[in-house]
Amino acid sequence: MKYCPNCEKPLEDEALFCDTCGTAAAETDVSAEPAVSAEPAVAEEIPAVEVAPIEEEIPSEPATSAVVSSEAVSAVVASARDLINKVPKTVLMIAGAALAVIILLTVILSLFTGGTPDHALYIKDGELIYSTLKKGGDIITDEPTTYAMHMLSADGEKLFFVEDGDLYWCPPTKPEKAEKIAGNVSSFLINEDGDRVTYQKDGDLYQSDLKEADRIASDVEGFIVTKDGKMVMYGKDDAIYVQRVGKDEKEKLGSDDSLELHYMSEDLKEFYFSDEDKLYFKKFGKDREEIARDVSTVIQVYEDGDIYYVTADEDSGERTLYYYNGNKSVSIAENYSGYEAVAAEKPVLLFSVYEDDGRVRMLASKDKTGEIDLEEISSAQFTADGKKLYYFSESDEGGSTLCEAKVSGTKLKDAEEYDDEVAYFALYGDHVVTRKDVEDSLCTLWIDGKEVDTDVASLRYDENSDKFYFMTEDDTLKMYKNKVKTIHDEVGSYTILPGGQVLFLYDISESSEEGDLYLFKGTGKAKKLDDSVSYIVPVYDLDTLYENIFGRY
Repeated sequence: MKYCPNCEKPLEDEALFCDTCGTAAAETDVSAEPAVSAEPAVAEEIPAVEVAPIEEEIPSEPATSAVVSSEAVSAVVASARDLINKVPKTVLMIAGAALAVIILLTVILSLFTGGTPDHALYIKDGELIYSTLKKGGDIITDEPTTYAMHMLSADGEKLFFVEDGDLYWCPPTKPEKAEKIAGNVSSFLINEDGDRVTYQKDGDLYQSDLKEADRIASDVEGFIVTKDGKMVMYGKDDAIYVQRVGKDEKEKLGSDDSLELHYMSEDLKEFYFSDEDKLYFKKFGKDREEIARDVSTVIQVYEDGDIYYVTADEDSGERTLYYYNGNKSVSIAENYSGYEAVAAEKPVLLFSVYEDDGRVRMLASKDKTGEIDLEEISSAQFTADGKKLYYFSESDEGGSTLCEAKVSGTKLKDAEEYDDEVAYFALYGDHVVTRKDVEDSLCTLWIDGKEVDTDVASLRYDENSDKFYFMTEDDTLKMYKNKVKTIHDEVGSYTILPGGQVLFLYDISESSEEGDLYLFKGTGKAKKLDDSVSYIVPVYDLDTLYENIFGRY
Protein backbone atom coordinates (compact mmCIF):
# COMPACT_ATOMS: atom_id res chain seq x y z
CA MET A 1 0.00 0.00 0.00
CA LYS A 2 1.21 3.50 -0.80
CA TYR A 3 -0.24 6.98 -0.39
CA CYS A 4 -0.96 9.93 -2.64
CA PRO A 5 1.91 12.46 -2.46
CA ASN A 6 -0.60 15.31 -2.30
CA CYS A 7 -3.65 14.30 -0.24
CA GLU A 8 -2.40 11.23 1.63
CA LYS A 9 -5.13 8.86 0.57
CA PRO A 10 -4.18 5.18 0.20
CA LEU A 11 -3.54 3.91 -3.31
CA GLU A 12 -3.04 0.50 -4.79
CA ASP A 13 0.61 -0.29 -5.46
CA GLU A 14 0.12 -0.21 -9.23
CA ALA A 15 -1.90 3.02 -9.26
CA LEU A 16 0.30 6.02 -9.91
CA PHE A 17 -2.54 8.54 -9.93
CA CYS A 18 -4.69 9.46 -6.95
CA ASP A 19 -8.40 9.10 -7.56
CA THR A 20 -9.15 11.61 -4.79
CA CYS A 21 -7.22 14.68 -5.92
CA GLY A 22 -5.83 13.57 -9.29
CA THR A 23 -2.19 14.00 -8.32
CA ALA A 24 0.26 11.78 -10.19
CA ALA A 25 2.25 9.57 -7.86
CA ALA A 26 4.61 9.00 -10.77
CA GLU A 27 4.67 9.28 -14.49
CA THR A 28 1.91 7.39 -16.22
CA ASP A 29 2.17 4.69 -18.80
CA VAL A 30 -0.78 4.19 -21.07
CA SER A 31 -0.23 0.47 -21.55
CA ALA A 32 -2.82 -0.81 -19.06
CA GLU A 33 -6.20 -1.94 -20.32
CA PRO A 34 -9.14 0.29 -19.38
CA ALA A 35 -10.98 -0.99 -16.34
CA VAL A 36 -14.47 0.36 -16.93
CA SER A 37 -16.75 0.09 -13.93
CA ALA A 38 -20.21 1.57 -13.61
CA GLU A 39 -20.45 1.50 -9.80
CA PRO A 40 -17.26 1.26 -7.74
CA ALA A 41 -17.33 -0.06 -4.23
CA VAL A 42 -17.18 2.75 -1.69
CA ALA A 43 -14.60 2.05 0.97
CA GLU A 44 -12.11 3.71 3.24
CA GLU A 45 -9.33 2.68 0.90
CA ILE A 46 -10.36 4.25 -2.37
CA PRO A 47 -9.99 1.90 -5.33
CA ALA A 48 -7.37 2.85 -7.86
CA VAL A 49 -8.60 5.44 -10.33
CA GLU A 50 -9.02 4.37 -13.91
CA VAL A 51 -5.82 6.07 -14.88
CA ALA A 52 -2.93 4.14 -16.31
CA PRO A 53 0.39 4.60 -14.57
CA ILE A 54 2.89 6.55 -16.66
CA GLU A 55 6.32 5.04 -16.46
CA GLU A 56 9.12 6.56 -18.45
CA GLU A 57 11.14 3.93 -20.25
CA ILE A 58 14.76 4.72 -19.46
CA PRO A 59 17.64 2.73 -20.90
CA SER A 60 19.36 0.31 -18.58
CA GLU A 61 21.84 1.93 -16.21
CA PRO A 62 25.52 0.97 -16.11
CA ALA A 63 26.13 -1.97 -13.80
CA THR A 64 28.18 0.25 -11.50
CA SER A 65 25.46 2.83 -10.83
CA ALA A 66 22.15 2.91 -9.03
CA VAL A 67 18.96 3.24 -11.05
CA VAL A 68 17.65 6.79 -10.76
CA SER A 69 14.63 8.02 -12.69
CA SER A 70 11.74 10.43 -12.48
CA GLU A 71 9.38 7.56 -11.77
CA ALA A 72 11.71 6.56 -8.93
CA VAL A 73 11.52 10.11 -7.61
CA SER A 74 7.74 10.03 -7.52
CA ALA A 75 7.80 6.59 -5.96
CA VAL A 76 10.22 7.77 -3.30
CA VAL A 77 8.09 10.80 -2.46
CA ALA A 78 5.06 8.53 -2.22
CA SER A 79 7.00 6.04 -0.12
CA ALA A 80 8.18 8.94 2.04
CA ARG A 81 4.59 9.70 2.90
CA ASP A 82 3.84 6.02 3.33
CA LEU A 83 6.82 5.72 5.64
CA ILE A 84 5.98 8.83 7.63
CA ASN A 85 2.39 7.67 8.02
CA LYS A 86 3.61 4.48 9.65
CA VAL A 87 6.54 5.78 11.65
CA PRO A 88 8.98 4.54 12.50
CA LYS A 89 9.10 0.84 11.59
CA THR A 90 8.19 1.44 7.99
CA VAL A 91 9.16 5.09 7.84
CA LEU A 92 12.23 6.02 9.75
CA MET A 93 13.77 2.59 9.94
CA ILE A 94 16.63 0.91 8.14
CA ALA A 95 16.04 -2.79 7.60
CA GLY A 96 19.19 -4.44 6.29
CA ALA A 97 20.01 -2.79 2.97
CA ALA A 98 16.65 -0.99 2.78
CA LEU A 99 17.19 2.68 3.55
CA ALA A 100 14.85 5.05 5.36
CA VAL A 101 12.92 7.79 3.59
CA ILE A 102 15.46 10.55 3.92
CA ILE A 103 18.25 8.18 3.00
CA LEU A 104 16.31 7.28 -0.12
CA LEU A 105 15.64 10.90 -0.88
CA THR A 106 19.27 11.90 -0.53
CA VAL A 107 20.63 8.87 -2.34
CA ILE A 108 18.31 9.13 -5.31
CA LEU A 109 17.95 12.85 -5.82
CA SER A 110 20.17 15.73 -6.71
CA LEU A 111 18.70 18.48 -4.58
CA PHE A 112 19.06 22.16 -5.33
CA THR A 113 17.94 24.13 -2.29
CA GLY A 114 16.41 27.17 -3.96
CA GLY A 115 16.29 29.51 -6.92
CA THR A 116 16.74 28.48 -10.54
CA PRO A 117 19.44 25.86 -10.96
CA ASP A 118 22.17 26.59 -13.49
CA HIS A 119 23.88 23.24 -13.28
CA ALA A 120 23.68 19.66 -14.42
CA LEU A 121 25.06 16.47 -12.93
CA TYR A 122 25.61 13.39 -15.02
CA ILE A 123 27.66 10.23 -15.37
CA LYS A 124 30.40 9.92 -17.97
CA ASP A 125 33.05 7.20 -17.98
CA GLY A 126 31.87 6.12 -14.54
CA GLU A 127 32.47 9.56 -13.03
CA LEU A 128 30.10 12.18 -11.64
CA ILE A 129 30.37 15.39 -13.66
CA TYR A 130 29.22 18.85 -12.53
CA SER A 131 28.39 21.25 -15.36
CA THR A 132 27.25 24.88 -15.40
CA LEU A 133 25.26 24.03 -18.53
CA LYS A 134 28.13 24.97 -20.75
CA LYS A 135 30.19 22.45 -22.66
CA GLY A 136 31.92 19.87 -20.51
CA GLY A 137 32.21 20.01 -16.75
CA ASP A 138 34.25 19.17 -13.66
CA ILE A 139 34.75 15.68 -12.26
CA ILE A 140 33.38 15.54 -8.71
CA THR A 141 33.94 11.88 -7.86
CA ASP A 142 35.00 8.68 -9.58
CA GLU A 143 32.91 6.53 -7.20
CA PRO A 144 29.80 5.76 -9.28
CA THR A 145 28.14 3.72 -6.56
CA THR A 146 27.62 6.90 -4.52
CA TYR A 147 27.43 9.47 -7.29
CA ALA A 148 23.82 10.49 -6.66
CA MET A 149 24.22 11.25 -2.98
CA HIS A 150 24.75 14.98 -3.12
CA MET A 151 23.14 18.37 -2.48
CA LEU A 152 23.87 21.91 -3.60
CA SER A 153 23.39 24.95 -1.35
CA ALA A 154 20.89 27.63 -2.32
CA ASP A 155 23.59 30.08 -3.35
CA GLY A 156 25.24 27.40 -5.48
CA GLU A 157 28.58 27.84 -3.71
CA LYS A 158 28.74 24.55 -1.77
CA LEU A 159 28.32 21.05 -3.13
CA PHE A 160 27.93 18.24 -0.59
CA PHE A 161 28.56 14.67 -1.70
CA VAL A 162 29.46 11.22 -0.44
CA GLU A 163 32.42 9.33 -1.84
CA ASP A 164 33.12 5.80 -0.62
CA GLY A 165 31.10 6.47 2.55
CA ASP A 166 32.85 9.77 3.38
CA LEU A 167 30.89 13.04 3.39
CA TYR A 168 32.61 16.05 1.74
CA TRP A 169 31.80 19.59 0.69
CA CYS A 170 33.55 21.70 -1.94
CA PRO A 171 32.97 24.65 -4.27
CA PRO A 172 31.26 22.87 -7.19
CA THR A 173 33.75 24.14 -9.78
CA LYS A 174 36.75 23.35 -7.54
CA PRO A 175 36.41 19.70 -6.49
CA GLU A 176 40.13 19.61 -5.68
CA LYS A 177 39.34 21.78 -2.61
CA ALA A 178 36.96 19.22 -1.13
CA GLU A 179 36.93 19.08 2.68
CA LYS A 180 35.90 15.96 4.57
CA ILE A 181 33.09 16.36 7.11
CA ALA A 182 32.69 12.78 8.37
CA GLY A 183 33.22 9.13 7.46
CA ASN A 184 30.85 6.14 7.35
CA VAL A 185 27.92 8.41 6.47
CA SER A 186 24.74 6.68 5.32
CA SER A 187 22.54 9.76 4.73
CA PHE A 188 22.55 13.53 5.09
CA LEU A 189 20.56 16.74 4.55
CA ILE A 190 21.81 20.32 4.46
CA ASN A 191 20.00 23.46 5.59
CA GLU A 192 18.91 26.22 3.22
CA ASP A 193 22.04 28.31 3.79
CA GLY A 194 24.37 25.36 3.35
CA ASP A 195 26.25 26.12 6.56
CA ARG A 196 24.91 23.13 8.49
CA VAL A 197 24.60 19.49 7.54
CA THR A 198 22.72 16.83 9.47
CA TYR A 199 23.90 13.29 8.87
CA GLN A 200 23.72 9.72 10.11
CA LYS A 201 26.99 7.97 10.90
CA ASP A 202 27.27 4.43 12.26
CA GLY A 203 23.63 4.69 13.35
CA ASP A 204 24.12 7.91 15.31
CA LEU A 205 22.71 11.28 14.27
CA TYR A 206 24.97 14.36 14.06
CA GLN A 207 24.86 17.97 12.92
CA SER A 208 27.97 19.83 11.74
CA ASP A 209 28.68 23.50 11.05
CA LEU A 210 31.36 22.27 8.59
CA LYS A 211 33.99 22.65 11.30
CA GLU A 212 32.72 20.81 14.37
CA ALA A 213 29.97 18.22 14.82
CA ASP A 214 27.57 17.62 17.70
CA ARG A 215 25.82 14.30 18.27
CA ILE A 216 22.04 14.69 18.41
CA ALA A 217 21.09 11.11 19.28
CA SER A 218 22.51 7.58 19.21
CA ASP A 219 21.16 4.42 17.58
CA VAL A 220 18.77 6.35 15.33
CA GLU A 221 16.54 4.62 12.78
CA GLY A 222 16.31 7.31 10.10
CA PHE A 223 15.56 11.03 10.39
CA ILE A 224 13.89 14.12 8.93
CA VAL A 225 15.20 17.64 9.51
CA THR A 226 13.60 21.04 8.87
CA LYS A 227 14.93 23.33 6.14
CA ASP A 228 16.56 25.63 8.70
CA GLY A 229 18.19 22.66 10.42
CA LYS A 230 16.79 23.61 13.83
CA MET A 231 14.35 20.74 14.39
CA VAL A 232 14.76 17.04 13.72
CA MET A 233 12.48 13.99 13.87
CA TYR A 234 13.94 10.52 14.22
CA GLY A 235 13.11 6.96 15.19
CA LYS A 236 14.78 5.37 18.22
CA ASP A 237 13.98 2.37 20.43
CA ASP A 238 10.72 1.61 18.59
CA ALA A 239 9.44 5.15 19.13
CA ILE A 240 9.48 8.47 17.30
CA TYR A 241 11.01 11.63 18.75
CA VAL A 242 11.12 15.33 17.86
CA GLN A 243 14.08 17.37 19.10
CA ARG A 244 15.32 20.94 18.95
CA VAL A 245 18.91 20.76 17.71
CA GLY A 246 21.53 22.16 20.09
CA LYS A 247 19.19 22.22 23.06
CA ASP A 248 18.07 19.60 25.56
CA GLU A 249 14.49 19.68 24.29
CA LYS A 250 13.33 16.26 23.13
CA GLU A 251 9.78 14.93 23.04
CA LYS A 252 8.41 11.47 22.33
CA LEU A 253 5.42 11.51 20.00
CA GLY A 254 4.53 7.86 20.49
CA SER A 255 5.41 4.24 19.90
CA ASP A 256 5.75 2.80 16.45
CA ASP A 257 3.18 0.05 17.01
CA SER A 258 0.33 2.47 17.70
CA LEU A 259 1.19 5.90 16.28
CA GLU A 260 -0.24 7.00 12.93
CA LEU A 261 0.80 10.48 11.81
CA HIS A 262 -1.78 12.45 9.76
CA TYR A 263 -0.22 15.91 9.62
CA MET A 264 3.01 17.59 10.65
CA SER A 265 3.97 21.21 10.05
CA GLU A 266 7.08 22.06 8.07
CA ASP A 267 8.77 23.41 11.21
CA LEU A 268 8.06 20.12 13.05
CA LYS A 269 6.17 21.92 15.80
CA GLU A 270 2.55 20.92 15.14
CA PHE A 271 1.20 17.40 14.71
CA TYR A 272 -2.10 15.61 14.27
CA PHE A 273 -1.89 11.88 14.90
CA SER A 274 -3.81 8.80 16.03
CA ASP A 275 -2.69 6.66 18.95
CA GLU A 276 -4.70 3.49 19.41
CA ASP A 277 -8.28 4.69 18.64
CA LYS A 278 -7.81 8.30 19.78
CA LEU A 279 -7.10 11.35 17.62
CA TYR A 280 -4.73 14.00 19.02
CA PHE A 281 -3.27 17.42 18.30
CA LYS A 282 0.12 18.34 19.73
CA LYS A 283 2.34 21.39 19.74
CA PHE A 284 6.02 20.97 20.48
CA GLY A 285 6.62 21.92 24.11
CA LYS A 286 3.02 21.31 25.16
CA ASP A 287 0.92 18.29 26.15
CA ARG A 288 -1.09 16.56 23.47
CA GLU A 289 -4.78 17.44 23.22
CA GLU A 290 -7.39 14.75 22.63
CA ILE A 291 -9.78 15.54 19.77
CA ALA A 292 -11.83 12.34 19.58
CA ARG A 293 -12.13 8.70 20.68
CA ASP A 294 -13.22 5.50 18.93
CA VAL A 295 -11.69 6.83 15.70
CA SER A 296 -11.52 4.22 12.95
CA THR A 297 -10.44 6.42 10.02
CA VAL A 298 -8.99 9.88 9.52
CA ILE A 299 -9.99 10.90 6.00
CA GLN A 300 -8.26 14.26 5.69
CA VAL A 301 -6.45 16.78 7.89
CA TYR A 302 -6.21 20.28 6.44
CA GLU A 303 -3.45 22.76 7.15
CA ASP A 304 -5.74 25.11 9.11
CA GLY A 305 -6.91 22.28 11.37
CA ASP A 306 -10.14 21.15 9.65
CA ILE A 307 -10.53 17.38 9.79
CA TYR A 308 -12.90 14.75 8.44
CA TYR A 309 -12.80 11.57 10.50
CA VAL A 310 -14.93 8.51 11.23
CA THR A 311 -15.77 6.77 14.50
CA ALA A 312 -16.97 3.19 14.90
CA ASP A 313 -19.22 1.86 17.65
CA GLU A 314 -17.43 -1.03 19.32
CA ASP A 315 -20.63 -3.07 19.78
CA SER A 316 -22.78 -2.34 16.74
CA GLY A 317 -20.00 -1.49 14.30
CA GLU A 318 -21.98 1.52 13.08
CA ARG A 319 -19.82 4.30 11.74
CA THR A 320 -20.34 8.03 12.08
CA LEU A 321 -18.73 10.78 10.01
CA TYR A 322 -17.46 13.85 11.87
CA TYR A 323 -16.16 17.25 10.92
CA TYR A 324 -13.70 19.03 13.23
CA ASN A 325 -13.25 22.79 12.73
CA GLY A 326 -10.14 23.20 14.85
CA ASN A 327 -12.12 23.73 18.06
CA LYS A 328 -14.96 21.22 18.23
CA SER A 329 -16.31 18.16 16.44
CA VAL A 330 -19.73 17.92 14.80
CA SER A 331 -21.45 14.68 13.75
CA ILE A 332 -22.50 15.19 10.14
CA ALA A 333 -23.65 11.69 9.05
CA GLU A 334 -24.66 8.44 10.72
CA ASN A 335 -24.66 5.02 9.03
CA TYR A 336 -21.56 6.13 7.14
CA SER A 337 -20.61 3.80 4.29
CA GLY A 338 -17.42 5.27 2.81
CA TYR A 339 -16.07 8.11 0.72
CA GLU A 340 -15.17 8.39 -2.94
CA ALA A 341 -13.43 11.76 -3.24
CA VAL A 342 -12.06 14.49 -1.00
CA ALA A 343 -10.65 17.86 -2.01
CA ALA A 344 -7.00 18.43 -1.14
CA GLU A 345 -7.13 22.08 -0.10
CA LYS A 346 -10.70 22.78 1.08
CA PRO A 347 -12.96 20.62 3.30
CA VAL A 348 -15.21 19.14 0.60
CA LEU A 349 -16.10 15.45 0.66
CA LEU A 350 -18.10 13.04 -1.51
CA PHE A 351 -19.32 10.13 0.61
CA SER A 352 -22.25 7.78 1.07
CA VAL A 353 -24.52 6.54 3.84
CA TYR A 354 -26.76 3.49 4.20
CA GLU A 355 -30.51 4.11 4.24
CA ASP A 356 -33.50 1.75 4.12
CA ASP A 357 -33.71 1.90 0.33
CA GLY A 358 -29.98 1.47 -0.23
CA ARG A 359 -26.87 3.58 -0.39
CA VAL A 360 -27.21 7.34 -0.83
CA ARG A 361 -24.46 9.65 -2.03
CA MET A 362 -23.87 12.84 -0.04
CA LEU A 363 -21.77 15.97 -0.47
CA ALA A 364 -20.20 17.67 2.53
CA SER A 365 -18.82 21.19 2.70
CA LYS A 366 -17.29 21.64 6.14
CA ASP A 367 -20.09 20.52 8.53
CA LYS A 368 -22.96 20.94 6.05
CA THR A 369 -24.22 17.97 4.03
CA GLY A 370 -26.72 17.40 1.25
CA GLU A 371 -27.94 14.46 -0.81
CA ILE A 372 -26.89 14.47 -4.45
CA ASP A 373 -28.42 12.69 -7.40
CA LEU A 374 -25.50 10.67 -8.74
CA GLU A 375 -26.04 6.99 -9.29
CA GLU A 376 -23.84 5.08 -11.70
CA ILE A 377 -20.51 6.89 -11.44
CA SER A 378 -16.91 5.92 -10.86
CA SER A 379 -13.47 7.46 -10.34
CA ALA A 380 -14.73 10.72 -8.88
CA GLN A 381 -12.09 13.43 -8.37
CA PHE A 382 -12.37 16.95 -6.97
CA THR A 383 -10.13 19.75 -8.10
CA ALA A 384 -7.77 20.69 -5.28
CA ASP A 385 -9.88 23.71 -4.31
CA GLY A 386 -13.06 21.60 -4.24
CA LYS A 387 -14.87 23.80 -6.76
CA LYS A 388 -15.38 21.12 -9.43
CA LEU A 389 -16.02 17.39 -9.52
CA TYR A 390 -15.07 15.11 -12.40
CA TYR A 391 -16.34 11.56 -12.72
CA PHE A 392 -17.10 8.76 -15.17
CA SER A 393 -20.75 8.02 -15.88
CA GLU A 394 -21.82 5.78 -18.75
CA SER A 395 -19.32 3.15 -19.81
CA ASP A 396 -18.99 0.75 -22.70
CA GLU A 397 -16.25 -1.05 -24.63
CA GLY A 398 -15.24 2.21 -26.31
CA GLY A 399 -14.54 3.93 -23.01
CA SER A 400 -16.41 6.05 -20.50
CA THR A 401 -18.22 9.37 -20.52
CA LEU A 402 -16.36 11.92 -18.44
CA CYS A 403 -18.59 14.45 -16.70
CA GLU A 404 -17.91 17.75 -15.00
CA ALA A 405 -20.00 19.45 -12.29
CA LYS A 406 -19.58 22.62 -10.26
CA VAL A 407 -19.66 22.39 -6.49
CA SER A 408 -21.91 24.94 -4.81
CA GLY A 409 -22.08 24.35 -1.07
CA THR A 410 -23.58 20.89 -0.66
CA LYS A 411 -24.98 20.75 -4.19
CA LEU A 412 -23.67 19.92 -7.65
CA LYS A 413 -24.65 22.35 -10.39
CA ASP A 414 -24.37 22.45 -14.16
CA ALA A 415 -23.39 18.78 -14.46
CA GLU A 416 -22.57 18.08 -18.08
CA GLU A 417 -20.64 15.76 -20.34
CA TYR A 418 -17.00 16.84 -20.61
CA ASP A 419 -15.77 14.18 -23.06
CA ASP A 420 -16.69 10.72 -24.30
CA GLU A 421 -14.89 7.48 -25.13
CA VAL A 422 -12.31 8.26 -22.45
CA ALA A 423 -10.10 5.43 -21.26
CA TYR A 424 -8.37 7.32 -18.42
CA PHE A 425 -8.33 10.79 -16.93
CA ALA A 426 -6.37 12.74 -14.33
CA LEU A 427 -6.20 16.27 -12.99
CA TYR A 428 -2.88 18.13 -13.15
CA GLY A 429 -3.25 21.47 -11.39
CA ASP A 430 -6.06 23.21 -13.33
CA HIS A 431 -5.74 20.86 -16.30
CA VAL A 432 -7.87 17.87 -17.24
CA VAL A 433 -5.84 15.20 -19.04
CA THR A 434 -7.66 12.40 -20.85
CA ARG A 435 -6.42 9.44 -22.82
CA LYS A 436 -8.30 7.82 -25.67
CA ASP A 437 -7.75 5.04 -28.18
CA VAL A 438 -5.46 3.17 -25.81
CA GLU A 439 -3.70 0.32 -27.57
CA ASP A 440 -0.62 -1.47 -26.31
CA SER A 441 1.55 1.27 -24.76
CA LEU A 442 0.16 4.15 -26.81
CA CYS A 443 -2.79 6.52 -26.69
CA THR A 444 -4.26 9.70 -28.10
CA LEU A 445 -3.56 12.49 -25.62
CA TRP A 446 -6.11 15.21 -24.87
CA ILE A 447 -5.53 18.17 -22.55
CA ASP A 448 -8.35 20.52 -21.49
CA GLY A 449 -10.65 19.16 -24.16
CA LYS A 450 -8.15 19.58 -27.02
CA GLU A 451 -6.48 16.76 -28.93
CA VAL A 452 -2.72 17.17 -28.44
CA ASP A 453 -1.10 14.22 -30.23
CA THR A 454 -1.46 10.57 -31.17
CA ASP A 455 0.76 7.57 -30.40
CA VAL A 456 1.79 9.09 -27.05
CA ALA A 457 3.82 6.72 -24.88
CA SER A 458 4.52 8.75 -21.73
CA LEU A 459 3.71 12.06 -20.10
CA ARG A 460 5.17 14.40 -17.49
CA TYR A 461 3.74 17.61 -16.05
CA ASP A 462 6.06 20.35 -14.77
CA GLU A 463 4.10 22.39 -12.24
CA ASN A 464 6.69 25.17 -12.05
CA SER A 465 6.39 26.02 -15.74
CA ASP A 466 2.84 24.65 -16.19
CA LYS A 467 4.03 22.65 -19.19
CA PHE A 468 3.52 19.08 -20.31
CA TYR A 469 6.31 16.97 -21.78
CA PHE A 470 5.62 13.73 -23.59
CA MET A 471 7.28 11.06 -25.70
CA THR A 472 5.75 9.54 -28.80
CA GLU A 473 6.13 6.07 -30.24
CA ASP A 474 9.14 7.07 -32.35
CA ASP A 475 11.06 8.44 -29.29
CA THR A 476 10.36 12.07 -30.16
CA LEU A 477 10.28 14.39 -27.15
CA LYS A 478 7.64 17.13 -27.31
CA MET A 479 6.39 19.96 -25.12
CA TYR A 480 2.85 21.30 -24.78
CA LYS A 481 1.48 24.57 -23.43
CA ASN A 482 -1.42 25.70 -25.59
CA LYS A 483 0.45 24.30 -28.59
CA VAL A 484 2.85 21.44 -29.33
CA LYS A 485 6.57 22.05 -29.82
CA THR A 486 8.94 19.29 -30.88
CA ILE A 487 12.13 19.36 -28.79
CA HIS A 488 14.13 16.56 -30.43
CA ASP A 489 13.89 13.11 -31.96
CA GLU A 490 15.70 9.90 -30.91
CA VAL A 491 15.56 10.86 -27.23
CA GLY A 492 16.52 8.09 -24.83
CA SER A 493 15.80 9.78 -21.50
CA TYR A 494 15.28 13.26 -20.16
CA THR A 495 14.91 15.26 -16.95
CA ILE A 496 13.25 18.61 -16.29
CA LEU A 497 15.25 21.06 -14.18
CA PRO A 498 13.37 23.17 -11.60
CA GLY A 499 13.94 26.24 -13.76
CA GLY A 500 12.10 24.63 -16.69
CA GLN A 501 15.13 23.71 -18.81
CA VAL A 502 15.32 20.16 -20.15
CA LEU A 503 18.34 17.87 -20.26
CA PHE A 504 18.13 14.83 -22.51
CA LEU A 505 20.24 12.06 -23.99
CA TYR A 506 20.18 11.75 -27.78
CA ASP A 507 21.02 8.77 -29.97
CA ILE A 508 21.88 6.28 -27.21
CA SER A 509 24.12 3.47 -28.42
CA GLU A 510 22.72 -0.01 -27.85
CA SER A 511 26.18 -1.39 -27.14
CA SER A 512 27.60 1.25 -24.80
CA GLU A 513 24.28 2.64 -23.51
CA GLU A 514 25.77 6.10 -23.91
CA GLY A 515 24.50 9.12 -25.79
CA ASP A 516 24.99 12.82 -26.42
CA LEU A 517 23.84 15.20 -23.68
CA TYR A 518 21.70 18.13 -24.87
CA LEU A 519 20.12 21.14 -23.16
CA PHE A 520 16.79 22.65 -24.23
CA LYS A 521 16.10 26.08 -22.69
CA GLY A 522 12.41 26.26 -23.60
CA THR A 523 12.76 28.05 -26.93
CA GLY A 524 14.92 27.66 -30.00
CA LYS A 525 17.05 24.61 -30.69
CA ALA A 526 18.65 22.32 -28.14
CA LYS A 527 22.43 22.59 -27.78
CA LYS A 528 24.92 19.82 -27.21
CA LEU A 529 26.78 19.84 -23.87
CA ASP A 530 28.78 16.59 -23.91
CA ASP A 531 29.05 13.15 -25.47
CA SER A 532 29.36 9.55 -24.23
CA VAL A 533 27.07 10.28 -21.28
CA SER A 534 25.50 7.24 -19.66
CA TYR A 535 23.10 8.89 -17.22
CA ILE A 536 21.59 12.25 -16.23
CA VAL A 537 21.16 12.73 -12.49
CA PRO A 538 17.72 14.34 -11.98
CA VAL A 539 17.85 17.73 -10.23
CA TYR A 540 15.04 18.70 -7.89
CA ASP A 541 14.15 21.78 -5.90
CA LEU A 542 14.53 21.27 -2.13
CA ASP A 543 11.50 23.49 -1.51
CA THR A 544 9.43 21.11 -3.63
CA LEU A 545 10.85 18.14 -1.79
CA TYR A 546 9.88 19.54 1.59
CA GLU A 547 6.48 20.55 0.28
CA ASN A 548 5.95 16.98 -0.84
CA ILE A 549 7.00 15.59 2.53
CA PHE A 550 5.37 18.11 4.84
CA GLY A 551 2.77 19.85 2.71
CA ARG A 552 -0.30 17.77 3.49
CA TYR A 553 0.50 16.53 6.99
